[in-house]
Order: sequence, then C-alpha cells, then structure tokens
Amino acid sequence: MHSSVKKLWLKYEYHTLELEETQGEFKKRKAEFEFAFRKKYDKLPVLQKSFIDSMLTEQNAGTAVIPPSTQEKREGNTHSLFKEVAKHTHPDKHAMRDEQTRLEKAIVFKRAKNLAEKGDWLGLYKIAQELGIEVEPPGEEERQKIEKTIEGMHRKVQEMLKTSAWKWYDLGSDNRVKYMEAYYTEVFKLHEEAHT
Repeated sequence: MHSSVKKLWLKYEYHTLELEETQGEFKKRKAEFEFAFRKKYDKLPVLQKSFIDSMLTEQNAGTAVIPPSTQEKREGNTHSLFKEVAKHTHPDKHAMRDEQTRLEKAIVFKRAKNLAEKGDWLGLYKIAQELGIEVEPPGEEERQKIEKTIEGMHRKVQEMLKTSAWKWYDLGSDNRVKYMEAYYTEVFKLHEEAHT
C-alpha cells in the first residue's frame, strides 16, 4: 500500500472505530437519560407535561431526515476502481471454477459493490490490494472526499460528547438529580420563550 494512502487509510479506520464506539456508548447513555427524564416527567403536573409534550412534538417535526438517494451516480476514481475489482471478482468470470472459489469471489464482489455504492474509495482500494491489483493513489478530488468523510465522522463524535445525555451519565447520582432538575428548568424556559 502506498504510504500516503496507508496514512489516509489508518486515519479513516481510526475515525470509523471511534464513531462506532461512541455511538454504542451514546446509545446506552441516551437510554438511561431518557429513563431518568421519563421518571421526572411522570411526577410533573398535567400542565407541565403538556408543555413537554408540545416541545417534543415540535422537535420531532423538525428533525425528519431524508436519506441520500441510493441511486446517486458515482463517478471518477471510485467507479473506475470498482470496475477494476469487478474484473477479478464478478461471478460470471468464475463460472467454470470450483464452488469454493466462486463463493469467495462472489462475496468479495458483493462487498466491493456495496463499497462502490457508498462511494468508499478506501474500502475498494483495500480490496484491490488484497487481490494484488496495482492502483494509483487517490486523486485530489477523491482525497478531499475522504478527508470530508473523516471530518464528518469526527464532528458526529463531538456532537454526541456535547449532549445532555452524555454529560448527565458522567455525574454521580446526587448530581444527576440536580442536572435533571436544571435540564427541566431549561426546557420550561425555552418553551415560555418560544410561546411569548
């Protein structure tokens, strides 16, 4: 693997693993925070519950996420690299080989196809290396896309670390109660500001 690509690959792998680990931890922290939030909510007077309900409804209405089109056209180095990998792994190229080889090549082809659909040049590069295919390092445009992806993963991690659920989880039990009180106070304050 070319040294500049290897550095980029290691950086990409690090941020991928960091994001996966943080997402797993965040899911756990968020579930506990929501449980504590609900316990406090259940003790609120009806009027305050209605404030919370309307606030949550407004937030959920504004957070609809439209996934990017899976039909997005992939061009440039990623598409070219996939075509090169496909030449060596496409099931039609191995129709006359033994079953084990056909199965192995089909699995690699499917993996490469998924990576190409995501626009993952680095993943395809790694497959090409495993297959012994000589590949030029990524062009400037592809490198910028990879760097942008890495920056996006880093940003997602930082966003999770700044959430109330993450901060609340790190507190002792007494401080968790105080934090939740302050959190509810802030929610009511925001509701009043929004409706005055």
